[in-house]
Amino acid sequence: PSHTTNNEFNLNFQPKDLNVNTSSNKGLFKGALIFVDDKKKEIIDSNNDEYICTDGKYKKSFAKFVPPEKYDTVCFMTGENKGEYGLVVAITGEECVVRLHEKPINCKIYEISRVENK
Repeated sequence: PSHTTNNEFNLNFQPKDLNVNTSSNKGLFKGALIFVDDKKKEIIDSNNDEYICTDGKYKKSFAKFVPPEKYDTVCFMTGENKGEYGLVVAITGEECVVRLHEKPINCKIYEISRVENK
């Protein structure tokens, strides 16, 4: 019987846990740079179809990623590593090598965006 009571008490914590799960996009792409109308913006958050910057929200379809240079920190904006941050170690045309979790990842330059250096 005491286990049942504990479970009832644990149910009180469920809404908080659900909120954490629903905001899993929170801070995704934070610090990554985009161009909107040729103006550079820094992403602070995002939702399904918009990047949220300090001065407003911008449709993802209107944003262009900021191409990195060698040794820039970048954020993967698309693909299986989306939202991850790494360091560009090589660029050859459109091909890039990004060090991610100590491993080299091959990607296209248009899949990543430069991160604002703080």
